[in-house]
Amino acid sequence: IIYAARLHPIKNLKLVLDELKKVSINIHLTIIGVVDDQKYWAECNEVIKSLPSNIQVNYKGSLPHTQLMEEWPKNDVYILPTLGENFGHSIFEAMSAGLPVIISDQTPWRDLVEQKVGYDLPLDKPQGFIKALEHFASMDQGEYDSWSNNASGYANEFFNRQDYLKEYTDLFTKKTTVGFIGPMPLSRYKGGISVFTKNVLDKKDAFLKEDIDLKFINTCVVPRSNESTGKINWVNMSNYFSFLKMSFKEVKASRIDILHFNSSIGFSLIKDTFTALILKFFCRTKNILQIHYADEDQLYRNNIYRKLVHFFIHLGTDQIIVLSDKMNLSFKNRNIVSDVKTILHFQKLVIEKSEDKEANRVRQFLFLGSLDQRKGIKDLILALQAIAHLDWQLKVGGEFTDEVFKRELLQLIEKFNLGEKVLFHGYVSGEEKAKLLSQSEVFILPSYGEGFPLAIVEAMNYGNAIVSTDVGANGEQLGAVSNLTQPGDIQGLALELKKMIEDSAYMRERQNQAFMGSKSFSFDKFRNKLTQVYN
Repeated sequence: IIYAARLHPIKNLKLVLDELKKVSINIHLTIIGVVDDQKYWAECNEVIKSLPSNIQVNYKGSLPHTQLMEEWPKNDVYILPTLGENFGHSIFEAMSAGLPVIISDQTPWRDLVEQKVGYDLPLDKPQGFIKALEHFASMDQGEYDSWSNNASGYANEFFNRQDYLKEYTDLFTKKTTVGFIGPMPLSRYKGGISVFTKNVLDKKDAFLKEDIDLKFINTCVVPRSNESTGKINWVNMSNYFSFLKMSFKEVKASRIDILHFNSSIGFSLIKDTFTALILKFFCRTKNILQIHYADEDQLYRNNIYRKLVHFFIHLGTDQIIVLSDKMNLSFKNRNIVSDVKTILHFQKLVIEKSEDKEANRVRQFLFLGSLDQRKGIKDLILALQAIAHLDWQLKVGGEFTDEVFKRELLQLIEKFNLGEKVLFHGYVSGEEKAKLLSQSEVFILPSYGEGFPLAIVEAMNYGNAIVSTDVGANGEQLGAVSNLTQPGDIQGLALELKKMIEDSAYMRERQNQAFMGSKSFSFDKFRNKLTQVYN
């Protein structure tokens, strides 16, 4: 048998030497290794001197690697009762040379007996090492050759499984670590930025292939109600300070290089721009601010608010990402930051359209979004009551953010006797959302303010005709696929919906235009542009 390792207590040679006193078979032990602990080696020598005559020990000192390779074929078994190994190169080399091994269970090499490669044994039962030696001594040549071949085959199979070029390339390649900051609400409804955040994080492996490691930092730490949205109150302040504390901790722990803030308007924008300033000052991060709103007139509450936001952006932000060229030009003209990029949202799923949607006798309308004044759901109900005599059905996916508004809207539906035509599904996602999109023919979002809604992109991909308003980036992106109305134009909205019901050819044309237009919002385009910004 051969032992090849440092002569140090951690390699535990003395355990084997003590057990060899109890062996009756003839054994020749070759010891190879540098003396790392003189006292320990002296103790080993004392045991060697006391061994019976059937045990011969030969210490060859520390050999160069080429000479060690010559020693493997002279032996039958490798032994190492180590207290712990991360890998154990000598174990691997011995198996590669066809030597079955007797080692402790404190290495990565486990379950060896089942594969007839060797033994991995518990150190608290040292008699197992002797039983293993006796097993090998009792073998005939045929059985030993089988174990020897298994050992070399096991080592070769392990070697062939490793992609060393990739692993070493990964080791020496500096990845860019990005703190991706966005909302993932614990209790209240999940809006467009939440969906965008989840869609990006679901694709994080694609960014990892570009040596960009996304670390999610959630801006929603404290459970809050829908009514707290956009308000400065104690629960939102508590949430903010919890988020700020968590951000500092994550930036330090993950050694984050870049922070990517996903923000909107109101309290969200002031909070995120202020946080960017603080983290840039204390943690020396590079900061990206992505604004998911494209109506500059509604972006700020007043001139004081505008100046404060611009001050925070100027000092704390290195890059701005917007959703429309109009917003891009506005920020560039103000010279707040050195660079502004326009990057559109992407569709998470790509639906291959096999055939045109068959027109239903009852036109199927769909609204997806938060149920509030800004999204225009009240305008939609008022427009639909004007064409209540026609055959249509409206399915609504979303949650109310205000109880007063909810009562008003439900009373309006009851007043116009639309209860059987307007169906509420609550907040929808996943398969339920996909089912609504696939069954609908016309998607409606008469919003008063937007960036560029993900719901519209998804509806386009499902082949829905789009009816929306000329807000945010809609004008730039939907001009060829939708006859956009102005916010609050209830009559214009009613006329467009009436045409969708009465003119199936017109609706099909809009559906085809929308589906073809959805191809512009691919993930690859989004990733390529964002990767350039990160780099």
